Amino acid sequence: MNSAHDLKAPFQQGGVLLWPGELAIGNSLQANRLSLEECKTEILGTPLSEWRMLAIQEVTQLARSFMRLETDAGSLPTGNGLIVGGHQPELFHPGVWIKNFVMNYLGRKLGLLPLNLVVDNDVPKSATLGIPKPAQYDALHSLVKLPFDHHTSEAPYEDWVLHDRELFHELPHLAKKLVGEWKEHPMLFEFWNEAEKNLEEDARPGVAFAKSRRFFERKWGVTNLELPISILCESEAFQVFVLHMLQNAESFLKKHNEAVLGYRHRHGLRSKNHPFAELASGKGWMETPFWLMVPDSPRRQRLGVKLEADGELRLGTPGPGGIRLPLGKTDPLDALRSISEKGFRIRPRAIATTLFARLFLADLFLHGIGGGKYDEVTDQLCQSFFGVTPPEYLVASATLRLELLQSHISIDEVRQAHHLWRDSLWNPQRHFPAEANVAWNELIRQKTELLALPQNNRTERKLRYQKLRSNLEAMQTLLESSTINLQEQARKIRLQYEAEQLIQGREFSFVLFSENSLKHLFEPYLPA
Repeated sequence: MNSAHDLKAPFQQGGVLLWPGELAIGNSLQANRLSLEECKTEILGTPLSEWRMLAIQEVTQLARSFMRLETDAGSLPTGNGLIVGGHQPELFHPGVWIKNFVMNYLGRKLGLLPLNLVVDNDVPKSATLGIPKPAQYDALHSLVKLPFDHHTSEAPYEDWVLHDRELFHELPHLAKKLVGEWKEHPMLFEFWNEAEKNLEEDARPGVAFAKSRRFFERKWGVTNLELPISILCESEAFQVFVLHMLQNAESFLKKHNEAVLGYRHRHGLRSKNHPFAELASGKGWMETPFWLMVPDSPRRQRLGVKLEADGELRLGTPGPGGIRLPLGKTDPLDALRSISEKGFRIRPRAIATTLFARLFLADLFLHGIGGGKYDEVTDQLCQSFFGVTPPEYLVASATLRLELLQSHISIDEVRQAHHLWRDSLWNPQRHFPAEANVAWNELIRQKTELLALPQNNRTERKLRYQKLRSNLEAMQTLLESSTINLQEQARKIRLQYEAEQLIQGREFSFVLFSENSLKHLFEPYLPA
């Protein structure tokens, strides 16, 4: 398999995906180091290789300072160079969590520092925990969504403060009614207890979840460096990256949109939001791959830039009433810092985050399946905008399902039931009514005779069709109650199958699994 776009999550229980394969990863590391060291690209008049040295030094120091708040310096990993990954601080599924263990394993094996970027600049999808509810007897299985906060704003994780402490506290008690009879004890209760303790120090659920996750990672012998994107954005190297993108916004917009359109064309995609939307332009303004967060407003806004006639860069948000921020002419980097001092925050969107991580930080970058697919666009931008041979990246994922059902309906059973119903409708002669009678036998005899009618010309063919159609409708009438029963049976089997697929999915949060099942999944990547 040559392209990450073709990757799929493992189907089998406990299956792990590591692409391009462990034996090839050492070669990827050597190729990336050589490519980035020989790169002639300059940013603000300084070679990219020098900015990489600064970025790695800055970010490593920031991550060590951040991690020392909860663990001693001696237990932090060491290495030469970085293997980087990241995700939002949410209750993701085990296939996402495995990236942290793969990073740590490869870091130990290749002498790299594992760095997990906490993507706290994204907006939470919800403030609920989905728990599958197997049904008894003939009822359908279902999904119960338990809320742990009243989160209705568009604030990102870095600004999301818990609104309802009582609701958060109540979740494990409500969950116990749903999972109390499961064979394996979910780690939810221990995890939630840690999260509640963490909320006493910082009222942001994203922070509490990330700290609780790290607690279990350390318990299993794994400690990575971690750094929230919100802190990474304070580094000089990131601000240099932002300024370079702003000063070359017109070129980036053009190459970005070409890459996105090319991706859609290659893969036959029609959606204008897949893999993400094109950047917009108008009246001299150009959209950038960043968000602007405005003081006293929870909502992120698209960041645009405009080059004025006098050569000054001006930042802004959409609409005539949008924010306007001049960057000056003499020292735009200093002006960019002053914007932060006034409470404005610039945050990267997904593609900007990945570009910075792959070009400025990582010797190896580790994606999940979704990120690995869209990074085909990032590869093109590395080449077309930055003039850099795209560093090779890795993809890791896994499948772990909650084994809650004793028996399963297969897709073959669904197809068979559907086929039986359709066959009874269009080939009723194969399906006798409950009580075969003279009328039924006569229709069967007629059909045999009708099938033998001549078809030498259009008139004969039409007459034969009409008679066969009348014969079919008469059979369908006699078989109607049986056909209706088969249709209803096929519908129930399909609904039951869909309900089973719902509660057997791989997307349920890791907190619903037992520690034993998770450790078993991660075991190949845990320290000996």
